[in-house]
Amino acid sequence: PICIIQNRKNWIKVLLMFCIPILVFKVIDGPVRTKLGIEDGSKLEMLSIPAQQMARIYTYDKESLSSEQIEKIEKYINDENISYLYDPLLSDPVKAKLNSEEISKDKIEFGKFIIELAVKYPRRTIESFTCTTYRFYYLNNEIARGLGRYKPQSIYVIENMLPEDMNVESNVNDVEILDKIDDAVYENDIPILSTLMGSGIYINILIVCIGYLIYKRKYKYITSFLPVFLVLLTQLAGPVVDQRYMYSAFTCFPILVATTFYIKNSIQTNEKKGMVK
Repeated sequence: PICIIQNRKNWIKVLLMFCIPILVFKVIDGPVRTKLGIEDGSKLEMLSIPAQQMARIYTYDKESLSSEQIEKIEKYINDENISYLYDPLLSDPVKAKLNSEEISKDKIEFGKFIIELAVKYPRRTIESFTCTTYRFYYLNNEIARGLGRYKPQSIYVIENMLPEDMNVESNVNDVEILDKIDDAVYENDIPILSTLMGSGIYINILIVCIGYLIYKRKYKYITSFLPVFLVLLTQLAGPVVDQRYMYSAFTCFPILVATTFYIKNSIQTNEKKGMVK
């Protein structure tokens, strides 16, 4: 819609440009996927935010919860030790234990309960959300890894990731090299490199670009940034901040920044021409 509005004179061509990949996707996602017997993903994948909220409140404020609220949390999170399961930076452990049957049974009741907890525990609700999302905009990239840590004791796991007939053997030295890269980039051993490999610096630069466009009242160009930020908005409900989720932002980043500099140079050129006149 943004591209069509911005290119109203050529809206038919723009519409065709977008319709082709949409139709291809529909064919692959429909008859092709059905033919191959690929099942739908779990609906629980979209519940990272409420899962972390319930687990954090249960972990830190269980004493102030009513017996009914405790019962509901334990009903929705099917695990005996929710506090041990809870990881502030990663929702997968808790989300994996969500009781899909209970949630699907009455989604409205589940939604009301999440709102009820948010009203009663606003601080914990904000904390649970911030812990799993802050690295999207935080410049320190420590522990924000898109690459898993490989240790010598993980060789067995690596060897068994592929079929036996491929005869894959892992070398200790290879694993150590991967581990050194992991330490340098994702464990903040080299701070500048680590920051450049995180998402925070790029999101902040895009925000600065938008601020500049607002300052110069070039509002129509801000629409170019909207698709990326709309995708990022969906990532806030993700299980963790990971570089692979940021793919669209990384690929669009050079174009968006270049566009901002082009506009800046155009403004300066026009201002100089005005001074000459």
